[in-house]
Amino acid sequence: MRKLVLTLLFAALIILGLTAVTNTALALSVTVSRTIDKSVIKPGEEFTVKLTYYPSSDVLGLVITEKIPIGFEVVSANPPYKLYKKDEGIIKWLFYGLKVESGEITYKVRVPKDVDLGTYRIEGLWEVASLTETISGTISSTTFEVKKAPSTISISVSPKQVYVDESVSVTGKIEPAHVNVKVTLKYMVNGKVKATKNLVTASDGSFTDVFTPSIGGAWSVVASWLGDYDHKGSTSKEAAFTVKKFSSTLTISVEAKEVNVGKELKITGKLQPPIANAKITLTYVKAGEVKITHTAITKADGTFTDTVIPDAGGIWKVKASWEGNEKYEASESGEVSFEAIEKRCIIATATYGSELAPQVQYLRGFREAIVYKTYAGSQFMKLFNTWYY
Repeated sequence: MRKLVLTLLFAALIILGLTAVTNTALALSVTVSRTIDKSVIKPGEEFTVKLTYYPSSDVLGLVITEKIPIGFEVVSANPPYKLYKKDEGIIKWLFYGLKVESGEITYKVRVPKDVDLGTYRIEGLWEVASLTETISGTISSTTFEVKKAPSTISISVSPKQVYVDESVSVTGKIEPAHVNVKVTLKYMVNGKVKATKNLVTASDGSFTDVFTPSIGGAWSVVASWLGDYDHKGSTSKEAAFTVKKFSSTLTISVEAKEVNVGKELKITGKLQPPIANAKITLTYVKAGEVKITHTAITKADGTFTDTVIPDAGGIWKVKASWEGNEKYEASESGEVSFEAIEKRCIIATATYGSELAPQVQYLRGFREAIVYKTYAGSQFMKLFNTWYY
């Protein structure tokens, strides 16, 4: 009987022991979590990954495997890794002993400078073992974004107003500071790019330029840079400045104050300062406010000459003007008058007492502005003049 009891007790102990082993196997586990210190990372920048693990009490061995994007580089790890396959982006840590305690892993990763911008992910696996069992699982993936940081570029111009051929000073700066990077300045006048300059920044990211505009108008300058591996390029706001043109003057004179109708009269003038090949417009106004325009071209000394042959009697007026150019403002001369003498209209002169009477001038204007403008009127005047004079 005693032998039977001992046998049964031994069997019970065996059964209880197996049950304990089975319960231990079911409890075998580990919890692993991951954090990174940045969610947005620049090309060329480093970031830190932290793993925290909590194994169950019966874990005798633990393997943690991390997979980082290919091309990224692990620059340090604590504790040191047991295996690092750089070309595959795989890092492994191994922990073992009578009992694996909870702990932390930190490792630092460097992003390549020439990396494609976008979203990346770190993935991981774990594997634990006890005396009787081995199990494995995944670590939740962690995503992060690689993108360039923004930059700004500012610019200013001094003074805000100059004359043609005077210089302005342009200063600017890139933030954050970038040294020895190319900055492009575009100088524009009236909305069109007139000059482009390339500069290099100083150690504090600043740059300067001196520009001498050769034409007048509303100018502006804008600065830009293309960015680099870790910063986006940027473009400044336009900085405006005014370039004033120099003034100019026109003077004219007539060869004589009187000229017979049908005879030449010379008009001379001068543009100051002297400008060669400037186009001068001479506007003649005869009776009836009828206008005739001639064009003259200046010589090297700014002088010009025109010839007019009056085709109607009365007081004529002439004025010269030019549109200016890139350096000089437009200008207009004073008005000069002369009298064109024709055969007297005996009836009108006798009636109003003088050829220069306003009424006689009006009749001449009516003839020039209205009668001569029609075919019938012009034919009538030819016949009348032949008969009358």
